Amino acid sequence: MENGITTIKEDAFWCCDNLEILIIPDSVVNVEMYAVSACGKATVCLEADSVPKTWSSHWNFVDHPYVVSYGGEYGTTENGLVWVKKNDGTVTIANCNSSEANISIPSQINNYNVTNIAFY
Repeated sequence: MENGITTIKEDAFWCCDNLEILIIPDSVVNVEMYAVSACGKATVCLEADSVPKTWSSHWNFVDHPYVVSYGGEYGTTENGLVWVKKNDGTVTIANCNSSEANISIPSQINNYNVTNIAFY
C-alpha cells in the first residue's frame, strides 16, 4: 500500500485468502469497520507506533495478528514462523504458518533479537 493513502474503507480487505502481509503506512488516519476481515493467515503491519484512535474499533474484525512500528523487513522461518522487524531493530513473531504441534521460538532471527509475539 502506498504512502499517502489516508483512508481504508469498510471491507477493503475482505476474504483476501492469499494475503500474507498487509503493510499500512502511517499516512492512514482512518480505517473503517471490517476493513481487514477473513483474510486467512494475513498479518497486518502498521508503520504507526500504535493503532490510531481515529480508526474504527472493529477495523480488524476477526483479529488478524498485527504489529506496530513496522521496521521495513519481514519473512518466514523454515518452521513457518512469520516474523516482522520493528523500528527499534527487534523482531516480533507475528504468525505461524505451520502444522507442526511443537515449534521452538528462536532468540534471534537474521541477527535481530526476538522480543515479542504479536497480538491476536
